[in-house]
Amino acid sequence: MPSGRDNFLRTGLPLLGLVVGGWIGISWMLQGRLDIKGAKEKRLALDLENTPPRPTQTFDLNQELQRLKDKVDIDKYENQKVPRPEDS
Repeated sequence: MPSGRDNFLRTGLPLLGLVVGGWIGISWMLQGRLDIKGAKEKRLALDLENTPPRPTQTFDLNQELQRLKDKVDIDKYENQKVPRPEDS
């Protein structure tokens, strides 16, 4: 039967190595992702500084409703049957 030290060397040490290695690998990947995200945000901020501001348009819901009512006449309509696909 293996002693306590041999048992640790066979099972505990590889487990600790995998845990520490995984932690380092994940932190390295996340840091790279955060660096890329930060670079994209900087580039976007620089692009926004260089673009001229757009003229703002006011939006009025009542005007939009009136425009849609003028386009569609809801008093004169016909019920139309929807054609069904042929049964195979």
